[in-house]
Amino acid sequence: MVNSAIKASKISTISNLFLTIFKGIAGIAVGSTALIADAIHSLVDVLGSILVWLGIRISEKPADESHPYGHFKAESLAEMAIGIIILISSILIIHEAVNELLSFSSPNFEYYALFVALFSALINEVLARYKISVGRETKSTALIAEGKHSRVDVLASFSVFLGFIFVKIGYWWADGVVAIVISVIILQIGFKIIKNSIDVRHVHIT
Repeated sequence: MVNSAIKASKISTISNLFLTIFKGIAGIAVGSTALIADAIHSLVDVLGSILVWLGIRISEKPADESHPYGHFKAESLAEMAIGIIILISSILIIHEAVNELLSFSSPNFEYYALFVALFSALINEVLARYKISVGRETKSTALIAEGKHSRVDVLASFSVFLGFIFVKIGYWWADGVVAIVISVIILQIGFKIIKNSIDVRHVHIT
């Protein structure tokens, strides 16, 4: 069971690393703040996956003298860390989006950037379903949280995809607005995950 959860985290880490590279290169090439922000978001996901992996490994250690009730807090702490990371990434997105809108800039429309955004959305949906499924099997709250985070990535990448289309038909501000919308959704998910991690710790303690 534990091996399945760790395997899911490793697959997620590698996938997000590749998505970070693809989106980062495409975003810089076309000057899309939303796509660059999405790439940063994927990079943050890599760190989140590593934290989940560490949390699962530590939480499975048996009780000892220093931890007579086991190491169950480790996984909920990893989940909390993911929530905090999500909040930080959303702030970065807001910052970049506001700068883009204030400078009246918009990305260049390129079909390869459009493809990267859509491809990223599809991959993240597959990852989300996989991680949530494995998380439920292994009863890993951190892995389920990471799966839900991947669902946010699906929405984010698909929004970038739609933003490119709107830019193409003349709405220069679409890229910046999409980035801000993404950040608001991420903020909500981040707070929810942090709240859940606190509730889980409280249940174990009581």
